[in-house]
Amino acid sequence: MDAKRDSQPAPSPPAGQPPAWVRGLFSVIAIAAVLCTGFVATYGLVAKPRPIPAALSLETTTVDLCPAADDGYLTGTLYGSLERAIDWRGPTLECDGMSRPGSSGIRLVFTGPGETPLVIVLGIEGRIHELASTERRANVTIIVESAGQIFSAGGMDRCWTTVDSVEALDDPGGMTFQVGGEVYCSGSLPSLSDAGSVTLRDFRYSGRLVLDAS
Repeated sequence: MDAKRDSQPAPSPPAGQPPAWVRGLFSVIAIAAVLCTGFVATYGLVAKPRPIPAALSLETTTVDLCPAADDGYLTGTLYGSLERAIDWRGPTLECDGMSRPGSSGIRLVFTGPGETPLVIVLGIEGRIHELASTERRANVTIIVESAGQIFSAGGMDRCWTTVDSVEALDDPGGMTFQVGGEVYCSGSLPSLSDAGSVTLRDFRYSGRLVLDAS
């Protein structure tokens, strides 16, 4: 009877909420950033490499809010430990978005193509109705599951975004938005698992998010 119960599929999250793996992802990133920063500040050393926890598995994809070419994109170049030209749009991009904890801002999640995709998470400070045509502090996190790496600014003090547009989309609940702009960082994003780092250049984005009506 236990085997039968274990084989039942996990329930789907309520409408408008990200999957459980996405919610767990940000908790793990926040904890990892705090631990890594404390270690370096205390000992003046770089933490030893360690694999990404199982909670960061990308086998379950996000809800794709950008199914068409005009709905969203992410473009730019990565240098350093990751050398990659990013031009994700249309069928090569999956995007998702949600509120940051405590309604202190928003998060946009961009997932690239491939069996072990690169995931880039952009956190933006401020409420959705106040973002258009402003410069805001931002946090950028890059997850490379296949290599066991997370690169992150670790907070809102190293990256900024110029938000060019915020558009309320045709939604009966009035809680779906499209946000576009440019993101830039002061210096590179350090790895949380080794001594590597990644630098962003010419990063522009257009993503979508669904806010919790509550």
